[in-house]
Amino acid sequence: MNRRGRTGTGRRPCPQIRDVISRSVSRLAASVGIVTESPTEDDHEDSGFGFELSEEDRQRLAEALAPMTKELSEALGAAVAPFAARIREQWAETFSGLDLRPLLPAFEFPPELVERLRRWAGYRPSNWPPGVDVDRMTTAITVDGIPLVWAPREDVVADVLNATDWTARVAVLVEHQDAVIEDCQAVLDEVTSPTYEGKVLLARQALNALKAGHPQPAQALAVVVTESAVARAIHPTYDRVKNKVRLADLEDVHIYELRLRAALAPLHRFYTEWTEGKTPGDMPKALSRHVTVHSAAPEHFTEANAVLAVLTASTVLRALQELEEVRIAWKDPTWLPK
Repeated sequence: MNRRGRTGTGRRPCPQIRDVISRSVSRLAASVGIVTESPTEDDHEDSGFGFELSEEDRQRLAEALAPMTKELSEALGAAVAPFAARIREQWAETFSGLDLRPLLPAFEFPPELVERLRRWAGYRPSNWPPGVDVDRMTTAITVDGIPLVWAPREDVVADVLNATDWTARVAVLVEHQDAVIEDCQAVLDEVTSPTYEGKVLLARQALNALKAGHPQPAQALAVVVTESAVARAIHPTYDRVKNKVRLADLEDVHIYELRLRAALAPLHRFYTEWTEGKTPGDMPKALSRHVTVHSAAPEHFTEANAVLAVLTASTVLRALQELEEVRIAWKDPTWLPK
């Protein structure tokens, strides 16, 4: 559609749609002090919207629309992201040659729909990049045991997901270690529950140790913090914890539980069992609570596992606080996402 309101085919919006748009824009214009006047029949046909605006009034109206359209776009974008590719393909064929963008700001969505979409968007982890690959995310947090909810920041998450395997993904975290530490500190700032006050203090000390170049003590302290918090909030038995946090596919998770389940999913890998001299096979390379606590092998106390450990401690504490809030709201002290 060009600036005078004509479509690429030379057709004009049907009168019903045009009238709805006209009334909607007129109401918004009046709210910011713009008076719209109905033009002559010739003007009406020329404008396509039922009234004319000066350049100054157009600018004021655009400024009034900006925050509304931005908020709605963000809510809608987060809610429909998984379906966006298919919708674009279908609409590209159906509406080929038409530019409908000038019409969109005038559409009015029911307030309850906008609020529901906003709530849905809130359950999506804010640090996930747009159009996140669900399969890669599922693999990273479950198979690889890499925490990716609340921290690290979006661009680091994107790089982690673009990596090919556990080694490459953890290498991304080590490369961006300063940013990861900073993000973990920010996450711990959000953990204000008295239940986890002492554990937050110790998690910060683990972050400080890593930042000061002491990955081994950072790993040991962060692992103990994570285990003690999980034992209290979920279950003291490792197998029970693994069963409760097991996640096969993110696509099967309800939107209301997405953030919490994705945040706790790495614990399944965290509790990988291995006992020196008893368990067949090589020592796990990835961070393991059992190896860290019982084996104390230098080859397991690595910079990579230290970064994973502090990231796990910080994000799990944030997740357990959210779990506590849900339990209080629902008056169910044992509730867990399923």
